[in-house]
Formats: sequence, structure tokens, C-alpha cells
Amino acid sequence: MADQSFLIKFFEAFYDETCRQRQRALIARHRPDISQSEEGDATFSLVESIADDLKAVLDAQHADVLRHGGDYALTLYREVQYAMVALADELFLSVPWSGQKLWEVNILEQRIFNSHVAGEIIFEKIEQALRNKDPERADIAVVYLYVLGLGFKGKYADDPEQIDALKKRLFLFINHSQQRILSPDYVLFPQTYEALLENGEVRQLPNPRVWHGVLFIVIFGALLLSYSFWFSATNEIHAVAQKIIQISGIEKS
Repeated sequence: MADQSFLIKFFEAFYDETCRQRQRALIARHRPDISQSEEGDATFSLVESIADDLKAVLDAQHADVLRHGGDYALTLYREVQYAMVALADELFLSVPWSGQKLWEVNILEQRIFNSHVAGEIIFEKIEQALRNKDPERADIAVVYLYVLGLGFKGKYADDPEQIDALKKRLFLFINHSQQRILSPDYVLFPQTYEALLENGEVRQLPNPRVWHGVLFIVIFGALLLSYSFWFSATNEIHAVAQKIIQISGIEKS
């Protein structure tokens, strides 16, 4: 988790897997050579297999955070995990495929979080992030920007202007947070300065590796503003990146 924000890396990996699984769902064709009952069984197996594969990626990431991070890193990951699951559900529900109705009955959010409220909660989380303006959580804001850019609409399915407004606000927050972190007067972790005791002895600080994801948001910010980061990996992701760059140009003018 050292070359960029681990949250962004995990989002990238999960989105790549989601795209592969969605392609798998779309190429599953109606088979007139088998009975309706057999086709229903095949569709059920397909849905379960796709959901299991996506959950396996999330489980592996969760284990990685537990192994290399701590409570704070796990809290950050769980929030990002919820956003990833919400995006995956919307992507599988927004395209016609044989398992669409079955997926709607038992969405990934229900399987993992035992809830069915992402259409509301994601936007509450976004508004909370924008209100708090905590630069240490800017990488989570980046994930939310990607989630909206890649098609999550939730309760704003019929209000694209609201989605666009949130994207612009998220971009401004991310950009401002990076500028604060780069400031020579900014102290990222003020608790570090409490390491010196009154008698002059130094006590051992906690392992700093759990903070690497936040530190590397600076590197990520530079990539976002210039070369659109990993979005160039696929045509769909690259197109979203170009829209984000256009948003930034509008806001700076």
C-alpha cells in the first residue's frame, strides 16, 4: 500500500473486476435448446457466481487492510467498500441481462451490509465529507467523485444537474485539500508532536504505515490534474476522466 492511496488502488481493482463480471453477464445469451427451468437454474447460478466473485475481491481487500493497517485504515476502507458496492449494484441493475431481476431481489449491498439504502446513504456521506472538509479524507472524496463519474445516480437518477453539482464540489474540495497538504505550515498529524515527554525522553510512535494511503493523495492529485490517473486503462474510464478534467476547467475559469 505504498505507491499510492490504498483506497484508490482497491477501488481500481474492484472496478476492474466489476467490469469483467458485467461483461460476463452481458454475453450470457438466451438458450432455446434448454427448458425454461434449466435456463432459470443457469441464470441463478450465474448471478450467484458473479456476486461470489465480487465478494471475494472485497474479502481479500478487507483481509489486506487488517494485515497491514489498523482501526483507522479499516474505517476508511469500509466507507470506500460501501461506495464500491453501491456502484456495482447500480451497474448491474442498469443494463439488460438475464439475471437483472434476480440481482435486484438480492443486491450486493444486501449480501454484504444487510441493507438496501445506498441510493440515499452515498449522498449523505458525500455531503458529510464536503461539510467536514478534512484534508486527511480527501482520498475518500476522490472515490466518491469516481463513483458519480462512473454512473452512480441513486436518488438523483432523474436529477443529473444535482449529480454534476456534487462532482464539481468534490473536485474543488480535493484540489483545495491537496494545496493545504502541500503548504509548509500544514501539520498532517499533529499528535506526532506529542511524542516528546516533559523529561525529554522520546516514546515510541505508532507504526506510520497506516497513514501511507493518505500521504500519497498528493501524488494522486498530481496525476488526476494532468494525466487522468488510471482511467486511461479502459475507454469507459478514460471518458469519465475527460469529463472530470472539463469540470476542473469550468471551475477555474
